[in-house]
Amino acid sequence: MAYGASVLGGNGFVQLDSSTTNSGLTIIDAGSISSSGSITFTKSTQFLFCRPTSSSTTTIGLTQTSSGATTTSQTFEVRNRQGSRVPVDYVLGQFSSSLSATTSGYGIQVFNSDGDLAFDSEQYNGDGGFGLTDYVPDGTFAGYYNFIDNDQTKYALMNGTFAYQTTSFIGIVYSGSASTAPYSSGTGIYYLGYITIFNGASYFPNWGSIFLGQGGSV
Repeated sequence: MAYGASVLGGNGFVQLDSSTTNSGLTIIDAGSISSSGSITFTKSTQFLFCRPTSSSTTTIGLTQTSSGATTTSQTFEVRNRQGSRVPVDYVLGQFSSSLSATTSGYGIQVFNSDGDLAFDSEQYNGDGGFGLTDYVPDGTFAGYYNFIDNDQTKYALMNGTFAYQTTSFIGIVYSGSASTAPYSSGTGIYYLGYITIFNGASYFPNWGSIFLGQGGSV
């Protein structure tokens, strides 16, 4: 780049480049959701990443429990494909360009070539950094236990997931220690998507892009 600021992660991926029109991802919240808990966020502008707290085989998808459009703040539970709530760790992010630049006079602010806020150190508030490590374009997977990554410490993007009782599930599987069929690539993180029709499962491709990420320098 000829001007501005460029930041790379430990894996060489671009985290921030002010010479483009892109915006960095700011972590606005992080924590845990219990098996009786829920989380409220705006699905259309914020990005929820989760991973199970259990080391056992676990499926996770979102169930909306409030009424309203996803363009407004709504409440969600994380459930497995049997319909039970699942305890998870989570990270909630938002594009920096959709946040208002702070005016405290402290820290570092970077604006991209469009003049949008790309990074603001005052927005981090102790919730840590986060880097995307895996990307699967929409329509890549067939729907039946498709392997994504073997590192089960990573968080999976939940925005495109859906868990409805036992009949429909579009989500992520953490295999735990299970390494035999249907886990064709051994232990790790898999995609699973199906709708039950006439007592049979109809599998289908991922209808949105899949992202995995982890905290710190990746």
